[in-house]
Amino acid sequence: MSGIKNLSNAELLQAYQLAISLNLEKEFIEILMKEINKRNIKRLQTLDSN
Repeated sequence: MSGIKNLSNAELLQAYQLAISLNLEKEFIEILMKEINKRNIKRLQTLDSN
């Protein structure tokens, strides 16, 4: 899933949160989580709020 690598950190975190809220496939959520961990992003990091 090379497309995930093109996401900014904020977009990746938003995708992760949305995937959880939509109860998407566990495997997809794990892929997102692996990329978050690979980038050493803090999951509780504040996202830009509009």
